[in-house]
Amino acid sequence: MSASNILAVYAQSTVEERTVGREWYADAHRLAVVLAHTPDHRPIVTVAQAAGVIAALSPLTPWHRNKELATRAVSDGEASGTLGNSVRAANRILAGEDPLSVLKSDKVRNFYLSIMGSTEAVCIDRHAWEVFAGIRYADKDRPAVNRGRYRLAADAYREAAEGLNLTPTQLQATTWLTWRRIHLTGTRWENAL
Repeated sequence: MSASNILAVYAQSTVEERTVGREWYADAHRLAVVLAHTPDHRPIVTVAQAAGVIAALSPLTPWHRNKELATRAVSDGEASGTLGNSVRAANRILAGEDPLSVLKSDKVRNFYLSIMGSTEAVCIDRHAWEVFAGIRYADKDRPAVNRGRYRLAADAYREAAEGLNLTPTQLQATTWLTWRRIHLTGTRWENAL
């Protein structure tokens, strides 16, 4: 497990994956800005709240569904339609609690930070872990990504990004897209990230 596994996956990325990966979190931030305002640009919530809701509703949720749930939650003022812990976290954020005090898992906190523009926060989900490990796991065999493993993987993404003229977040998004294309046949990554 090392930066070399991440670089090997990056080497297999397409031009389109590299383009989308470079802009993925910037696009997610733009979504948070749009969600935070009415069509006539009046604020509904803060951008941080909108990003927090997106992050809170993300566990085990495909990206297209995550966007739908977050849009509805901000519009309605209440989240629903997914995991109970995710809904409760999103509702606490909508009620005004600080997203970083609500979001507990490293993956969700770093997803939020990445959406908010951090270039050093690395979102390590199951696919990002597999890229780092260089192994495609069956769900039942995938090791838990505890805090130590999370830090190890995030540091490897940071190390790998140094020589590529990419931020760690851009590298993570690009390799995530590539890994899903390679290993999840029939999955349209545009809808899955």
